[in-house]
Amino acid sequence: MTQISTTQQPAFTVFHYSGNDRSIVFSDRTVAAWPADFTQVATVRGNSLDDAFRLTNHIDTPWTQNEDVTACVKQPVRSTSVGDVIVDEAGAAHVVASFGFKQFAVR
Repeated sequence: MTQISTTQQPAFTVFHYSGNDRSIVFSDRTVAAWPADFTQVATVRGNSLDDAFRLTNHIDTPWTQNEDVTACVKQPVRSTSVGDVIVDEAGAAHVVASFGFKQFAVR
C-alpha cells in the first residue's frame, strides 16, 4: 500500500450525501441541497482529489484507519462514492462523478 507523506500536503474535506434520494444528479440543475443534504465525514491530507477519494475508500482496511485521514464520524461508515463532495483547501467543492470529479459553485 502506498504511503502518503503528510509534510506540506493540502487538506481536503470529505462530505457524504445523506439525503433520501440516491439518484441525485449534479448538473446545471442540482437536485441535492448543498450543504444541507451532506455530512462531513473526514479531513484528508493528500496531493489531489484522487488521494482524498482513495483514502476514504475501504480497500485493505477500513478507511478510518488510514494514516492521513481524520474521521469526523463513528463507524460504521461507507466509502466515498458518486454524488459525494470533496472540498479542497481553496474552498472549491467537487462532486465525485462516474469518472473523476466535477467542480460546482457553492451558493
